[in-house]
Amino acid sequence: MQTPSQSNANSFSIASHDGARVDNAESVAKKRLGKPPGSTGRLENNQRTDTAHRTPVPAPISLDRLHLELHRLLVIRPTGDQITTSLVQTAASLSNAMWSGYFGIDPANGLVCLAQHNAIADRNLGLHQTSLLPTVQLCHESCTVKVSLQGDLTVIAVPVLDVESEAITCVGCFCVALNLGRATAEPFVLMLQLIAATMGQFRQTKKQPANEWQVESTAAIVDLMSQIALSHDRKSAAIVATNRLAGFLNASVVAIGFCSRRGRTNNQVMSISGSAKIDAGGKQAKLLQTAMDESLVRGGFTSLPAIEADDRAMKLAHQQLLESHPNHRLVSSPLVTSDGETLGAWVCLLPDDVQNQARTVRFVNAVSNLLADAMYANREAAAGVCQRATRSVVRFFDGKVGRRAAAALAAILLILCIPMPHRVACNCQLQPTERRFAVAPFQGILLESFVQPGDLVSAGQSIAKMDDRELVLQLADLTAQRETVRKKRDVSRSARDAAATKIAELEIEQLNAQIALARYKQDRLTIRAPVDGVVLQGKLENAQGAPVRTGDVLVEVSPLATLKLELNVAECDLSFVAPKQPVTFSLEGTPFQQLQGSIDRIRPESEIRNNRNVFVSELAVDNEDQKFRPGMQGYAKVAAGNRPLGWLLFHRPAQRVYSIFR
Repeated sequence: MQTPSQSNANSFSIASHDGARVDNAESVAKKRLGKPPGSTGRLENNQRTDTAHRTPVPAPISLDRLHLELHRLLVIRPTGDQITTSLVQTAASLSNAMWSGYFGIDPANGLVCLAQHNAIADRNLGLHQTSLLPTVQLCHESCTVKVSLQGDLTVIAVPVLDVESEAITCVGCFCVALNLGRATAEPFVLMLQLIAATMGQFRQTKKQPANEWQVESTAAIVDLMSQIALSHDRKSAAIVATNRLAGFLNASVVAIGFCSRRGRTNNQVMSISGSAKIDAGGKQAKLLQTAMDESLVRGGFTSLPAIEADDRAMKLAHQQLLESHPNHRLVSSPLVTSDGETLGAWVCLLPDDVQNQARTVRFVNAVSNLLADAMYANREAAAGVCQRATRSVVRFFDGKVGRRAAAALAAILLILCIPMPHRVACNCQLQPTERRFAVAPFQGILLESFVQPGDLVSAGQSIAKMDDRELVLQLADLTAQRETVRKKRDVSRSARDAAATKIAELEIEQLNAQIALARYKQDRLTIRAPVDGVVLQGKLENAQGAPVRTGDVLVEVSPLATLKLELNVAECDLSFVAPKQPVTFSLEGTPFQQLQGSIDRIRPESEIRNNRNVFVSELAVDNEDQKFRPGMQGYAKVAAGNRPLGWLLFHRPAQRVYSIFR
């Protein structure tokens, strides 16, 4: 055995004897815990052993040996449990510790012992972990080395730190229990720190492949998304996606299909990796299509052979596809965007020799949503304005609010389809059916007027009288001339002058005719109403003494028994109006009285009334009680059949809009 003076520069050593160390360890353990070998609880204080107490001397610690051992552990690439157990055993063998162990973090129970080594277990001695936990707990909380005394034992706890997180955290602690006596604990602290550093290095080494895979997969996804974004249509994007994914995953087959309708089956295989042209009737294309349809029906990620938490139900199409590709793993997933729109599905066949298939399967599951979003963005970019608007409407009506809106819209459309009476509204006015005129019978002076417009007159009633003074004078003059000519005739007859006599007789006849004409005019100086009716025009009270000529209209009289109602039908409504259609009208003079009639005729030529181009429709109105007068205005509606309610509400705005853009 080497003494401290004999050790080299790379060794820490304290003289010891194996037998003394073990016996003393047994004695100390019994004194500390009082537990016999194989007991399930604490021993009573009076339970003692007769083992002699001897002073232990720790074994030498060789740094060369420690480095070699730690390097060997890392080279063999152990698992997490193996490296933990090996490091605990290394710490125990190099330090001759009575107990060594590793405490890790359990989310449910906190600090728990994950691995331990008891050097004196074969002597029925042991250490209770409860006595070590306070030191380990302090080490974990402070992330620093802690050394404490538990009776004759020295407890050393060294943290294993994770320095890659935002704050330095303790992920575990190595702990040893030593009987150092008067020896210093520094060499053992250094040993445990090297072991803890080795544990940290092992953790980083295990993380490195996963980190490298994450970097590679992230780069692959970014490259895939950029290539899909550069594709000019959906098919080219699918070809890029299948070939890129097949190359990155070392997959035998990658296929993408799109739904013919949103969220439905009947996928159309758009692209298969390594295939320039797809045979839609081929066996492989049909198997891929049925597998995609089945994936949509399942509504989630599918793997065959099944992995954890993967339902085996509804995988018949997947099984048939996998049978055509033995020694492969089949995974599939629907292409569902972040907004919940289903575009289709994709299928991937991985050979059994692909390394780390579980990680590859997780990648396939994770990339599905990203792939769907990229395909959706490519489709939207390639679509026109109308297509994007249509898809936005369809997406809206796929939601809960959209479905309610669709139901309400359907109800509104149903109501708008209900047939309702179509009535063409228009202005109307009463007009006389005939007009009779009282005119001046000869040229003269108007002496007196007896009526005004609006007066009711009867046939033969005097309505005006002309001045007769000129006629009286003319008649007296003519009578005197006739007497003079008669005397001339008598003289010529006495003289037997036949020619003069004949001339005189002719003059007498002429004068008789003029006298008869004057008397005729004298008998017609009073102007009378031609028919029963109402005076429409003829305001003569201010025209007394005014000269009139033969044929001048003095008074216009209209019969009232039957009037004519003229409807001013707008040009845009002419196509809906026809003869014999019923008409309901009311006049402003009798607003609460609804009258009925039917159209007799429609004038073929339009007229301008109130600055509007209208077509006049006529119907007869009975007016035996003479309540109505020509010129009265009102409002009429023509019953033009039945039309849908929506047409009645919107046909006029539609006509205006059409007239603007035509």
